[in-house]
Amino acid sequence: MITHAITVELPDPLYERIVRRATGAKRSIEDELATVVSEALSDASTGLPATLEEQLSQLQILADDDLWRAAELRVPAEEAERLEMLADKQATEGLSGAEHQELDRLVNMGHQVMLVRAEAAVLLKRRGHEISRLLQQSPSE
Repeated sequence: MITHAITVELPDPLYERIVRRATGAKRSIEDELATVVSEALSDASTGLPATLEEQLSQLQILADDDLWRAAELRVPAEEAERLEMLADKQATEGLSGAEHQELDRLVNMGHQVMLVRAEAAVLLKRRGHEISRLLQQSPSE
C-alpha cells in the first residue's frame, strides 16, 4: 500500500486523546491517527464501508439456499488462529505496526462475517425459515 506523509497540527486536548488511544491499543500515534481517519471516512449513514453496505444489500436478492450459505459463513480457521495469536501477543508483549494492521484486518474480517451472517439470518427469518440452529453457531466454528 502506498502511504503519504502529512503534517497535522492538533490542539492539545485532541492530541492527548490520540496519545491515550494509541497507548491503550499499543500502537504508534501515526497508526492510531490512520485508524481514526479511516473510521471517520467510512460511510457516515451506517458506519459501514461502502463495499460492505453494498454486499449486505445484495443479500436481499439471493435465493434461500444462497442465504443459508451466507448465514453459515465462517472465518477461515487459519485466519481465526492468526487473530487469536495476534490478540494474545498484543496483550502480553505488544505488536509491531505491521502486526497491528494485520490484527485490524482480521478483526474487520470477523466483523464483516458476523454482519453478513446476521443479515442473512434476519432475511431467512423474515422469509419464514426456522433459524434457531444458526443462533448456536459462532462465526469461527
